[in-house]
Amino acid sequence: MTIGETIRKMRRARDITQEELAELLHITPQAVSRWETDATTPDVGSLMGLARIFDCTTDELLGMNTIKKEDRIKYYKNLIGKAYSSGNPNGDDVIAIYRDALREYPNDFELMHRFSIDLFYFSNYYEESDPEKHDVMMNESITLLEYIVGHCTDSMILADSCRQLHSHLRLMDRAEEAKKYLSYFSTIGSSREVIEFEVGNQWKEENLIFQLVYNLRFYNALRLHDKKKSPKQQVKIAHQLEGLYDAFDLKGEHTLYTPLAWAYAGTGDAEKTLFNLRLAALAAAEQDNPESKYAKSVIRNSPKDNRDEVAEELSDSRYDFVRNTPEFDEILQIIAK
Repeated sequence: MTIGETIRKMRRARDITQEELAELLHITPQAVSRWETDATTPDVGSLMGLARIFDCTTDELLGMNTIKKEDRIKYYKNLIGKAYSSGNPNGDDVIAIYRDALREYPNDFELMHRFSIDLFYFSNYYEESDPEKHDVMMNESITLLEYIVGHCTDSMILADSCRQLHSHLRLMDRAEEAKKYLSYFSTIGSSREVIEFEVGNQWKEENLIFQLVYNLRFYNALRLHDKKKSPKQQVKIAHQLEGLYDAFDLKGEHTLYTPLAWAYAGTGDAEKTLFNLRLAALAAAEQDNPESKYAKSVIRNSPKDNRDEVAEELSDSRYDFVRNTPEFDEILQIIAK
């Protein structure tokens, strides 16, 4: 954050106009405006005056505390990255790092959001061996996400937290509670703030596109499984998803194709059903190949492999009408171990 951005943020937090701040400092409103747009910077005397008005240190105005925080959070992220780089991360070690980081920065919502994701990831390993520990970790993840939704103002983190809350609560058989987060998600995910988030910053703009597409994909996939949607409506949504995939050149994950197959199966369209099931099977086989770029770069969110997930999808009675075809047998062979 620049000096100008810090001044603007502190001024607004105290509900002071540029004119009022200028009057307190005995300067012109235009001078304050130039500071806030980073056209000029305050001199030493003005910095001291700003620190007195905002009840902060000059280091805070100059962003020194922010730099220190960014370095410390980077340190914690590197520790977590190293734990994962072994290929078989110890969940207790990773969780301990997050706890240390959040003790130091208890209101850092990005850290909190990442912690909730990793709690969910590691909870999967205890689903059968230690159900009680699984539930404790899931509930802690849910508690963190609920805190984020109640306090965070970052629309991107909010949107993804609502998405995750919906998913987590459904997995914990709390479907009624989950519903409200889907409606929150649809509102936040389409907000002007999300769409225009930090334009001009290349990394953040690319991150926005990824998150926005990911959330739109999730939302539409859920709409496909809405029992109130007619087969015709489901296919319309499937077409929207396909357009999304084409527009952003999405490929490589089996979860891209199974919602489409499910939608087309509902209308009895054997050709498109089998086409998307085949793409899902090929993607799953590639994802499970330890030498593939995907397998080396992506951390799994479940101890199950991708072919198992596609096999579960294929067992759905919705696909019975294509089950005895040669194409379906070929798909089974692709995911066979």
